[in-house]
Amino acid sequence: MTSVRSGFLGMPKAANPDGSKINLVNGHKLITASGQFVVPEGVYQVMVIVQGGGAGAGPGNSTSVNSAGAAAGICIVDSPVRVEPGQVINCTIGAGGAGGAYTGGSPPGSPGGTTSFGAFVSAAGGEPSAGAAPGVNVQRSPFSEDGRAPLVPGVGQNGGYGGGSYFGLGGTPNRGTGDGYGAGGAGDAPQTTLSGGSGRAGAILVKW
Repeated sequence: MTSVRSGFLGMPKAANPDGSKINLVNGHKLITASGQFVVPEGVYQVMVIVQGGGAGAGPGNSTSVNSAGAAAGICIVDSPVRVEPGQVINCTIGAGGAGGAYTGGSPPGSPGGTTSFGAFVSAAGGEPSAGAAPGVNVQRSPFSEDGRAPLVPGVGQNGGYGGGSYFGLGGTPNRGTGDGYGAGGAGDAPQTTLSGGSGRAGAILVKW
């Protein structure tokens, strides 16, 4: 899925003070599936937001452990990249991590995948949760939340919320999939025999 918007800005100056060319048009493109981005005519620099995939949450166990939420993927915001019209850039969208399958114990979910904009910018996926321990990213990002521990532990209680991303909220208990691109999955109540919530795949927003 992609969305594109573009418009003519008129006749600009020939170059920036540092000698780099100025864009002749403006617009944006949201990339939500792996593929290629072709730089539009008149574009010499883009700003990219690169969101890694959200992680999956572990399931509740067979006794009294309600599981925590998983972390959102890392997000790199407004990273400038110099480009040339017609340049082809390979884009990889990090997959959302699967929720951990029910085993009666407290297995983790799966981590999110890495999202990359060519060799220019990449963002790691989120970390999964296991049991009552939420997913916590080793790499920190102000736009990527860690998973949440359950508000109240024990039988009959909900799992924890998934971590929110730059693009939206994390999954809601119980077993909710991440809502925004790159958001983490939610945990589950104990004794349900169901898997944890899955993370959502990442995305790239290219602006010029």
